[in-house]
Amino acid sequence: MEHDAATQGERSQDRVSLDDERDVQYWTKRLGVTKEKLQRAVERAGPALASVEEYLDRSNTRSTK
Repeated sequence: MEHDAATQGERSQDRVSLDDERDVQYWTKRLGVTKEKLQRAVERAGPALASVEEYLDRSNTRSTK
């Protein structure tokens, strides 16, 4: 899927979006989780980054770096 130049780089840094595969790849890498774990976190905690991070920390599903 192609992104037009106007929308590239407009990823919100405080909300986790699962709408686009590029967003999913970005958030899985940034948070150190699989796509499935990211989806579960957003479903249970909502899309706010702080809530997703808190959920992942509580459930110990993040990889340690």
